[in-house]
Amino acid sequence: MNGARQVARLLHSSSEKENLPWFRVVRSDGGIALGEGRGFEEQVARLAAEGVEVGADGRVDLTRYGWPDR
Repeated sequence: MNGARQVARLLHSSSEKENLPWFRVVRSDGGIALGEGRGFEEQVARLAAEGVEVGADGRVDLTRYGWPDR
């Protein structure tokens, strides 16, 4: 159920050493994988730096970035 969160946390914990793009992991509904105060803000900032918009609701419009609508 929290697969995206677990993947993002694992990649985040290894990212300094391995330089992994953990911030690109979002939930299947486009939501930011990590909670507020637990990486949410950094993930939004890093996505924005790559040109990915995160809405006020904390979600990425996946169809805008080529992910098929379900």
